[in-house]
Amino acid sequence: MHSTLVLAITSAALAGLLRAQTPPCYEPNLGALLGSADDTVFPAITLSTPFPAFGTVWLQAEVSSNGFLWLGASSNPDSGCCSGTGTALASGQARLCALWSDLVTDGIDGSGVYHNSLPGREVITWFHAFESYDPTIRFTVQLQLVGTGEFTVWFHPSTTIAQIPHTAVCGASPGNVTNPGSTDFSAVIPYNSNTQATLYEQWATGGFDLAQRTFLFQPNGLGGWVLNDRPSCPFVSGTWGLYGAGCPPQAGISGASFYELFSGASLDLGNHEFELVPLGSVGYLVQSASGSFFTGYANAVPMGDDTSVDEVLPFPFPNPGGVCTTAGFCSNGFVWMDNFNNGAPAAPYVPGFLSEGPRIAAMWTDIDLTAGGAAYYDATPAVAYFTWVNAPDYYNPSLRSTFQIQLFADGRIKLCYQSLAVGATRPVLAGYGLGGQIHDPGSVDMTASVPFSSGTGSLPVTLDWRGMPPVLGRPFPMETGNLRPSAVVGLLVVGVTQFNPGVPLDALGMQNCFAHASLDLLLGFVATPPTTPLDLLTIPGQAAFVGFPLYAQVAIFDPGITQFGLATSNGGTMTLGFF
Repeated sequence: MHSTLVLAITSAALAGLLRAQTPPCYEPNLGALLGSADDTVFPAITLSTPFPAFGTVWLQAEVSSNGFLWLGASSNPDSGCCSGTGTALASGQARLCALWSDLVTDGIDGSGVYHNSLPGREVITWFHAFESYDPTIRFTVQLQLVGTGEFTVWFHPSTTIAQIPHTAVCGASPGNVTNPGSTDFSAVIPYNSNTQATLYEQWATGGFDLAQRTFLFQPNGLGGWVLNDRPSCPFVSGTWGLYGAGCPPQAGISGASFYELFSGASLDLGNHEFELVPLGSVGYLVQSASGSFFTGYANAVPMGDDTSVDEVLPFPFPNPGGVCTTAGFCSNGFVWMDNFNNGAPAAPYVPGFLSEGPRIAAMWTDIDLTAGGAAYYDATPAVAYFTWVNAPDYYNPSLRSTFQIQLFADGRIKLCYQSLAVGATRPVLAGYGLGGQIHDPGSVDMTASVPFSSGTGSLPVTLDWRGMPPVLGRPFPMETGNLRPSAVVGLLVVGVTQFNPGVPLDALGMQNCFAHASLDLLLGFVATPPTTPLDLLTIPGQAAFVGFPLYAQVAIFDPGITQFGLATSNGGTMTLGFF
């Protein structure tokens, strides 16, 4: 469910902001989507406010995706692809150009062409458009037609025409007239075209110079136009910032994943053994073991360099990442446990270890079994053994390592090491990687820390945006993270008052938690751990709210996370903008 926030501000402040919008600078209430398209003329729209221009009162218009509109409804199919020119403007039918060039809208984050009929004016917006061939630079252009015959053009700060051979035009013409030539708006404002009804500026590729400006075209009573800049119009961007901290405080290892990252010089696992005992499906108790190395290995597995071989397990093996029946035996010191062979990367890479498929690493490093040594896979009805014997370091094959991974039918894992030797600068990683995990718990010294647990720690609940700023009249997507599997539901709190520092909630049984925003609007959602996208809030569309700050926070119901069963996130500040 979307909710549009309606807030009250003082009448004096509102009046002052509204005065700044007369005539309108930018209209954030975009209205109805005409479409998201390339090189398209949309079906004629009805102008609820008739627009007088060029001796005619126009009741309809046809909007092109390329930044202009035809006055009237003659079913003109010409979209103006793929460049705006003064010659075509003067010789065609009557039209108004906000920024006629090769523009595209694609629906991403609301990108499209919109029309809104408001009292006394019509608003056409090319929202989050981009110049064809470069979707990385997005901008908004808006055209407003006023019932007095005036029209305004508004250019986003990022507006540009940079792709060869595109040219662009802003202006107006009744069509079927002699081309008077381009007028440099920046150089001549204020400007009176006297009896000349065709007034425009044309830019070559890379020459557009009116970004973050807005202009007013007014009939001069002689059949031409008076052109004025509007420097008092605000160009306010929406912003998002974080403050405060969520709860519970970070402690221990919150996810199932854990690892130790070594250099060869610091590798200290030789002649050690570790047993990983499942803690339900959340993680492992990691403890010391001894005397477990299986010396009866006999079934050699042919391995090349950087090779992974599928091995069918004699039992379904449960782990926090699911149930594994086919393991990927990798020459480089680890075993995939996701029933899918994900390859054989040579160098240990922590983000990949945490985010890719579940795996157990005894000694993930660059091993080359083509230079010597051997790999073995042996199994009984209760245990599967993966053994590397005298496995050579890729860059120094005289350095050899012998180690073993044991998978038990009850979900236990053992890592057993004999003598280990790799180059002093060789990176080595050992541990369990769940996959799909974003948070990095950091390297843990396994020999010094046992016994320790994974999956039993805590991380503070977080709230953040999803990259789209808080723009008037638009949805504002957010996301809450670090949710435990036991999280059930949550509340998005939006307020007009910030608490920074936060208000302590210990007295409510929410230890180390804080309130960061006033409770002016509460929006419920179902938690989907570990992260939940929040598409709940639509920013008000009234221009009076530009620059207005709002504050947000999330509260999560998660039994046991605090005495009261609720945890809170950090706070976030939204400053509402036009873009």
